[in-house]
Amino acid sequence: MLNALHKHLQETDLLPPASKILVAVSGGVDSVTLLHLLHNLRKYYDWEIAVAHYNHGVRSAATRDAILVGDLAGQYGHPFYLGKYENSDFSEAALRRARYSFLEEIRRDMGFDYIVTAHHNNDFLETAIFNTIRGADREGMVALRPKRGKVIRPMLNFSKPEIVVFANLQNLAYLEDSTNSDLAYSRNFVRGVLLPHGSIKFKNFHHNIDRKSTRLNSSHTDISRMPSSA
Repeated sequence: MLNALHKHLQETDLLPPASKILVAVSGGVDSVTLLHLLHNLRKYYDWEIAVAHYNHGVRSAATRDAILVGDLAGQYGHPFYLGKYENSDFSEAALRRARYSFLEEIRRDMGFDYIVTAHHNNDFLETAIFNTIRGADREGMVALRPKRGKVIRPMLNFSKPEIVVFANLQNLAYLEDSTNSDLAYSRNFVRGVLLPHGSIKFKNFHHNIDRKSTRLNSSHTDISRMPSSA
């Protein structure tokens, strides 16, 4: 997986050499794996890395997550930035806005070039389905892109199972987020019900959705590059 990410970064130049990057780490398997991979590639690319964690305050175990991420940052020898949600609106949208606002504030104030997140291929598919259900146009259906502004997502080519297997083989310390199984959250319904049932009911469901979404993303990029007519 390390070699695959290295090759992907060389082909795409998503994270140029000598970049200052702020890695968003929740403490879950995806972001812990991302931090491990970037740390091990840092000397080749001459990156300056820092770790950021945002405590949403939704779960009683949230403090444990923050401690784990802080410990990981210390073990790797990277600076650590911690933020905490202080509002009363715990909707998915509000939490997401607050998290990205915190990350952007740290990036801007501390002079980092990019924010790097651990979104993977399963997240890409979930987002496409989730936004389609909500009535999104093509922009919303391919919203999860490798690069959007200062946010970089270098792991979109990897699946969740690949990440879990790699993390376990490397004996990486990570924590499971109990809210990921709470179907009260709309995105969890897509992740825990729609995608699994689709894979059971329809042959090659996951592969076909992935292929169609990738084609749509490519078409959207081409259309967006076309000059607009006055």
